Amino acid sequence: TARFVALAWAIGGEVDRDSWSMSAATVNAYYSPKTNQVVIPAAFLQSPYLDLDDAVSQIFGSIGVIVAHEISHGFDNNGANFDADGNWNAWWSNDTLTEFSTRTQCLIDQYSSFYIDAEDGEQLVPEDGEKTVSENIADNGGLHVAFNAYKSRLAASGESECDADDQLFFVSYAQIWCGKMRDETAMNSYLTNVHAMSEARVNGAAMNSAAFATAFSCSAGAPMNPSDKCVLY
Repeated sequence: TARFVALAWAIGGEVDRDSWSMSAATVNAYYSPKTNQVVIPAAFLQSPYLDLDDAVSQIFGSIGVIVAHEISHGFDNNGANFDADGNWNAWWSNDTLTEFSTRTQCLIDQYSSFYIDAEDGEQLVPEDGEKTVSENIADNGGLHVAFNAYKSRLAASGESECDADDQLFFVSYAQIWCGKMRDETAMNSYLTNVHAMSEARVNGAAMNSAAFATAFSCSAGAPMNPSDKCVLY
């Protein structure tokens, strides 16, 4: 493709930090470790991901989580290999790597216990927690950071808050991954996609969130409030 040719010609040259890997019309977002930047194309900055008429909790629960998700990639198993200038440079200490590996394994085991459901409700295959671990780290980290940012925003502005607002934050997060696909498409995604399926992305991050359990008054030990949560940061 034209992009492959352009990338091939760029090998050995100076990194163009202003070059994007996707167009402004793409509904997506990404973090580039080589340039240490988060890119949110214009197409993403519209409903349902961003509507300035929405409540603050909705905005932080949708586009806020997306931004925090991408930032989290700078501190995952891939980001650990690039320094602030985008150079290949392992900057974590051995103790940090060991602790991170232990906490990451918790996520791998947890997501591998989830199943992808077929259209008829039957279970197709279990999620591949190993393959999707980097994105699962970002989902969990992004939800945690965005919720804290939302709370900080309320505290700084002096705005009132209630449990319903906290619930709306998490509902907004779930809504951005709302979708349905055929079994064939689900299997193709399972084989080729580094992201877990939508249900696992929503429930996995939510059940690891103490704030979610508090917002919805989940009983201790309930499926969405397990006693042993996977917490990275």
